[in-house]
Amino acid sequence: MRPTQKVLARRGFLVAAITAPALAGCSGQRRIAIGEREAYTPPPPGIDEIYRTDLLQSVTDFASNLAKTESRGDFPSFLAAALTTHQRALRTGAEQEETASAEAKESSRTTAASAAPGSSSKIPAEKAMAESARSLAALRDLYAQAAIQVSGDFADLCASGAAWAEWAASRLAHRAHEAKIEGVSGPEQFTDAEPSRAVPKIDPPEPAEASLIEVPLQRAQEDENFAAYALEVAATRVEKERRDSYVKAARSHAARAEEFGKVSERLGFEPVAREAGYALPRPLDAKKAAEMRIDITSRSLANAVELVGLAPFGERAPFLFAALESAKSLEPLHERLAPFPGIDAGDD
Repeated sequence: MRPTQKVLARRGFLVAAITAPALAGCSGQRRIAIGEREAYTPPPPGIDEIYRTDLLQSVTDFASNLAKTESRGDFPSFLAAALTTHQRALRTGAEQEETASAEAKESSRTTAASAAPGSSSKIPAEKAMAESARSLAALRDLYAQAAIQVSGDFADLCASGAAWAEWAASRLAHRAHEAKIEGVSGPEQFTDAEPSRAVPKIDPPEPAEASLIEVPLQRAQEDENFAAYALEVAATRVEKERRDSYVKAARSHAARAEEFGKVSERLGFEPVAREAGYALPRPLDAKKAAEMRIDITSRSLANAVELVGLAPFGERAPFLFAALESAKSLEPLHERLAPFPGIDAGDD
């Protein structure tokens, strides 16, 4: 697992933080004295920076709205905690310092005001859940669109963020259903993998080196083939009412292995064939089968996130779809998911 913020540091998103102090106070024409640096005007942002700032704004607005929300069970806490991690991951160093300073000042004012009489109104949970469902759908789409277009070492973070939003939206819909709250549903399936924005000529996005994907792609095919076989066997070991879900999951992994093999061929690599059988945990009872299914789905998600970052721009879609499908599949199986699954070690 890699630290979440490795992506931002490596891409040079901190340039603005470094240059901003030097630019402060520079206005109009002035004579440059010997030994002084000439005033520098930074170029317009590239597509990576455009998506970063839009994602940060979206996450920040969402978190701000949740702070005014009435609690209902683990809502909105399960969203708010993860969004804090998303904000930290998307900020530059200078933005993080500025935010920390502003929060410290706000905390002092809040402490002083807390002694005063009166109470602040909260957004009712029913209304907040419906608004949050829409916000999660929009955030999922924005992260997914970014994953298609940005540089390789930012694309995996975006794919991971999209996967978390997919999982969170599904979980929110189930929580609302359990609480008999109407009007809250999961997002429609994300299917539009075409680039959605014009890419500025300045600072064009950079894909990963072509050779880096070969071994991870082979490993992912092996994992998908194993998953298909293992879940077919596991379907015979679980309760009758759960059997169909295991068979359906096995077919999904088999189709994914086939799709990954096609990508492998297009990239000039040999696809990985499915073996006749694989070693499985013993004894494989219903409990072991359930644990194995969680492990398989989590690994499939992590593989897909990694491959989005390593794939050429035109081959990212199958891996992005796999990440989103895996995240949605994990929701009924797993109570918790790291804010950036596949990247952030987090609390699983």
